[in-house]
Amino acid sequence: KTQAMLDAGLEIAVSHLLTRNAQGTTRWLADDRTYESPAPGGTVKIRIRDVSGLIDINKADERLLAGLFAQFAPSLNDATSLAEAIVDWREADAKDGSGGAAETDKTDEESENEDENEDKEDKPASRRFMSLTQLYSFPGAERELVSKVVPFLTIYSADGVLNPVAAPREVLASLPDISPQEIETLLQARLGGTLNSSDAKAILAKFERFVLSEDDDELTSMYIVTVEAHGQRVLSGS
Repeated sequence: KTQAMLDAGLEIAVSHLLTRNAQGTTRWLADDRTYESPAPGGTVKIRIRDVSGLIDINKADERLLAGLFAQFAPSLNDATSLAEAIVDWREADAKDGSGGAAETDKTDEESENEDENEDKEDKPASRRFMSLTQLYSFPGAERELVSKVVPFLTIYSADGVLNPVAAPREVLASLPDISPQEIETLLQARLGGTLNSSDAKAILAKFERFVLSEDDDELTSMYIVTVEAHGQRVLSGS
């Protein structure tokens, strides 16, 4: 019976994602809010997350990561230190591949030969998290903190910026120096389908480095759906 309810919940979520309203957006917002819906045998709780509204741990700006961590870390210093360590780790291979200070002792001929060899080989790529579970074993990342921030992270995004239409409150709060009032304005505008209002546009313009503009068309169609019934939960990605 419970499994039938969970399956029904997934079908309900898909139906709401495919249904468009007059503004061209889905009837249910994919920003991790909880919806309740009747299903055979009772009521199911459904949460939908659009990964374009999450923070890409492989590409996000250090300040965005620090802003998220600061909401859950014991101190601001802990948050900024972890964000800095992650960015340094991501870029370590590329930095090491540059050769460092040792190259200053090489002759012009040696340097020229190395340049020719580099043209024939791929440049070293930055490190990447292949799974968010890797963060649990990252040096300096406390397990309790990781458990709290993982729901707002992803490893899938076009270029590391956020889709404001889908970003949960905690992700919006990660934007550098955003005020509580600005967060509320964006959430209310999104709920009313008025993110193109002058007030919302003015706020988003302040964070254009971190969010997708309305002209961007590189949005992912990947969703994470969580359905809960009778204390049991099922997670699905699509």
